[in-house]
Amino acid sequence: MIGYLIKSTVCLAIVLLVYLLALEREKMHRFNRVYLLLGLVLSLIIPFLPNGEVVHQTYASDPVIFNEMSSVIIQSSVAEVQSFAWFSWERLIVAAYSLVLFVLLIRFAKNVSRLIYKAIQNPKEKCHEAQLVLLKEETLPHTFLGYIYVNEKEYRNGSIDEKLLAHEYAHAVQKHSWDVIIVELLKTIFWFNPIMILYK
Repeated sequence: MIGYLIKSTVCLAIVLLVYLLALEREKMHRFNRVYLLLGLVLSLIIPFLPNGEVVHQTYASDPVIFNEMSSVIIQSSVAEVQSFAWFSWERLIVAAYSLVLFVLLIRFAKNVSRLIYKAIQNPKEKCHEAQLVLLKEETLPHTFLGYIYVNEKEYRNGSIDEKLLAHEYAHAVQKHSWDVIIVELLKTIFWFNPIMILYK
């Protein structure tokens, strides 16, 4: 497991480094989006691919003779080991990871459900292929799935910058929210990986 995490992190770091050095300043937004998503998927798959290592198995040539007495000794030894093996660092690490994962998954679900709830509860207006969700609260325009969330008063007054609305509209139409959902879920699963945090 640790080997997989190291390989995956190295792959992700290489993908991110290439993007930062060669692609970040380029205005090929669609290509950059595909590159980053594909890089993310490949960094999770590549560590599973065979790497050409040959595993040799050796077998004992001498016969092992068991009798009833050795069977009793082995069974009592196993019982002693099991009675003292309730604590291990591996179990502690897995428990800590699972606890953090559980908390982060709840937070993720809560954030998504909050946005969906706002879209259901507040008035909406059609905006070409997207919908504006008109909020009473002060907020900067932001997008989730096909909805663009804006402050109703600012929208009615025409005080929201048209370029900002056009930018959010592009996010809605091009379904960028799915990219964010995928990355957020992976960031939740690999919460300990600093490269994943930078990747977002």
